[in-house]
Amino acid sequence: MANSSFEHQELSSYQRKYLEEVRTLSLDEPPHLWKFIQAILREQIHCVGWTKDNLILLVDFDGYIIIDPKENIEVIQTKTAIADSLSKDNQLFTVNELNEQVSVFGIYGGAGNHVCSDGWKLGLVYPYWPNAAVFMKPPTSGTNIWEEMVLIKLIGMEYNDLNCGFSPDESMFFISSTGGVNVFKR
Repeated sequence: MANSSFEHQELSSYQRKYLEEVRTLSLDEPPHLWKFIQAILREQIHCVGWTKDNLILLVDFDGYIIIDPKENIEVIQTKTAIADSLSKDNQLFTVNELNEQVSVFGIYGGAGNHVCSDGWKLGLVYPYWPNAAVFMKPPTSGTNIWEEMVLIKLIGMEYNDLNCGFSPDESMFFISSTGGVNVFKR
């Protein structure tokens, strides 16, 4: 049985203000240091992750691929079944060829790294539910959370089922959906 008090709950004044502020932001390129480098468009991606060497893992119905985003090449492609490599809690994916367990996020899995050690931040917002957008915010000491925040424009992907995360060395980040990945670097 549905909880009727949750279904019909009004937005608080904070939530209304937050939504109004998010809706004033427009889609744009990421802030100054970051540049789009490639769109990897694939169907029905289940989960994604970064290897310890900053390679991208994409898992779909057919198996998985490992991509070197800096060189734009596939390093590994295999037809391994997802169930054979995904941990029971959907947080780790075993890549035997690399002898590595990769933390994953997406339909299965958790969330990516949303904060760099130097203060850059990524996150999800929903300006027009159910469509999502990824925001990026540079390091700042100000108290205005909207100052310098940018909603990142995607190439070749829909604005739903989004995930995002910085690479282990924090030199790149990607935004993923069930239809692909957009990769950015600084």
